Amino acid sequence: EYTPLVQIQSWSDVPSGVALFESLLIFQNTFLDVLQAEIGSLTISKIHTEDSTNYPLTINVIPGVELCLKASYDVRCFHKNKINRI
Repeated sequence: EYTPLVQIQSWSDVPSGVALFESLLIFQNTFLDVLQAEIGSLTISKIHTEDSTNYPLTINVIPGVELCLKASYDVRCFHKNKINRI
């Protein structure tokens, strides 16, 4: 079932205007490095994606031969050294 975050927040003790979440963890379930599409004589390969969120910290977990972690963060909230430690 789908429930909007604004509805969930109204049920919680978190005041309106205060973020419910300060971080986001995304586990990719596609292998973008090897993903290809063939449509008739058209072939699509080497797909590159860019993600952005409004969260101070977002970590993408990308499976593959080796597990890859990519962190994006708000520099007003985190120093690069802290992100490297994470």
